[in-house]
Amino acid sequence: MIFALALLAASVDPAPLITAERAFARASVENGMMVAFLEYLAEGAIVFRPRPVDGRKFYATSEPSEAVLSWGPAIAEIARSGDFGYTGGPWELRPKPGEEPRAFGHYLSVWKKQKDGKWRVVADGGVSHKQRVAVPAKVALPPQKGQTRANAVSAELLAFDSDYAAMHLADDVRVYRAGAPPVQGKAALRDAPQVLSKTAGADMSASGDLGYTYGIAETPGEQLSSYLRIWRRMGGKWRVVVDLAIEIKE
Repeated sequence: MIFALALLAASVDPAPLITAERAFARASVENGMMVAFLEYLAEGAIVFRPRPVDGRKFYATSEPSEAVLSWGPAIAEIARSGDFGYTGGPWELRPKPGEEPRAFGHYLSVWKKQKDGKWRVVADGGVSHKQRVAVPAKVALPPQKGQTRANAVSAELLAFDSDYAAMHLADDVRVYRAGAPPVQGKAALRDAPQVLSKTAGADMSASGDLGYTYGIAETPGEQLSSYLRIWRRMGGKWRVVVDLAIEIKE
């Protein structure tokens, strides 16, 4: 069964996911970010403010704003089962339509196909920095596909998330931290302190090759941060391919 699924989905086209992402971004500019997020967030979706909160409740109770949030995908990956994926890229914020952008950053969104066949965001986070980055004309796709497995969140994935360490990183891991655009490679986390992760939620594709976790991480000195991690099954084990952390200042 799983072998057949892998054969059938080995060349899953990420175009529908990328199309959904671009439609979401277009709706934000044309209709306003509150309307767009309420349309494209799935029920129970998580956003980070900076702690993980219910996204639909957050936007439904937010004050109306003239600010214009625009973005576009630079990276994307879709599971072999075609039901799960993620996108990421640069964003910028304008105080009002037609004005120059005043804030910049990079986002990371986890998507899941719903029962009605539509793609919706289940987790959305990002970091801010001072550098304006153009949305690339071509979306970068991963050079390596994940390996299929059972269609339930595995105990192994949750164990790896709670015992987060460099050994769980993919060689080409993409790291999101405030103050700079994302960087790629293990070296970005070489000197990072060991963190104690408290997983708040997790999910994975039906094919078991892609998953995500989120929660609160604590480093020595009791520094807290929210995290969102994208995992890919590689070489028989889960590896982090995108690591986003948002500092919690209290």
